[in-house]
Amino acid sequence: MRKSVRIRNIRMLLTVCVPRSSNVRKCVSQSLKVEEDFFQKLVFLACLSEWCCSELFSYLLKEKLAMATGVDQVKALHEAGLFASSKLLASFLLSANEHGNQDKYDLSTMVTKYQLLVYLADSLFDDEQYKRAEHFYTRAIQLRKTIIKHKPKSSPPLGLLSEVEVKYKMSECYLHMKEYREATTILEGVSQKQRSPKINMSLAKLYQRQGMERSAISCYKEVLRVCPLALEAVIGLLSLGVPGSEITSLTSPSTSGMEWLGSWIKAQVLAATGKHTSKRIYLGFGQMFLIRDGNKLIYSSCLFLEGGQALKTLETQCLRDNVELLCNAAEMFYNSGDYNSAKSFFQRVNNVPTIFDKKC
Repeated sequence: MRKSVRIRNIRMLLTVCVPRSSNVRKCVSQSLKVEEDFFQKLVFLACLSEWCCSELFSYLLKEKLAMATGVDQVKALHEAGLFASSKLLASFLLSANEHGNQDKYDLSTMVTKYQLLVYLADSLFDDEQYKRAEHFYTRAIQLRKTIIKHKPKSSPPLGLLSEVEVKYKMSECYLHMKEYREATTILEGVSQKQRSPKINMSLAKLYQRQGMERSAISCYKEVLRVCPLALEAVIGLLSLGVPGSEITSLTSPSTSGMEWLGSWIKAQVLAATGKHTSKRIYLGFGQMFLIRDGNKLIYSSCLFLEGGQALKTLETQCLRDNVELLCNAAEMFYNSGDYNSAKSFFQRVNNVPTIFDKKC
């Protein structure tokens, strides 16, 4: 029987069996808006005898509503940045849920528990308790599988918090704990269609860290296809040796009216080419020797110098006193061997107003 038909039949039964002024009738009508599975178990008991069932029905309904209200309060506390309070309230509600009178396999009870687990994990994450946060995220994902398994096909959407977001937070926990393989595995469990730019960016960095260059390049490109001005992805691709022309083709549609951005990208291409031209190895007693022929040495230095000059021009014309740009230019001049210019740019960083302070 369809949901709408069941609700209509129950309302008709209420009209016949229960007086309009009855508290039970009001409670049952209210329960229709709260949770279908819940009222199905109680509505017929309530209709049989108003006098013997009203107290039981009211108690159970209030308990259900109190739990739902509690989840909203936990969410409000977390959004207000009161993570310690959110953590405490969520843990109390979870304990009440575990040892209360509700059916632990009731769909609405499991949904409430899932939401509480996620909010508790979020609060622990924001409190930098990554190990505990990962534990509760894992429990939440396991419970979600149970919920999906028991969810009737005809039931409406449950409004569960995003599983993709939960997995992303789990990967962040693993990153903070320096468990990179686990972080990669949890994100790989998100299907390609569900991967947001931030998931692809995180995967790209993880792949690059582990030497999986092809996978890293693929993920960086996915980021740029959705967000063409994700400059971190541009730098990542250049560091992996992707040609500048290929990267420009991905970003150029969004740089209209921002010619300075095109100049910045060209400077990064020059610097990346310079880095790939010179290969450094360590020999002897910790001293670094550059093994290359003279032409490559000159070519690499010229590329860094050209990139530094491009950034210098950019800073003078339209990005005055930008700390990111000053540090970047100083690094390029240093790599080119122009130490006086590098020193000058690093010194300028210290003279920039404190609102733009950045450690170089």
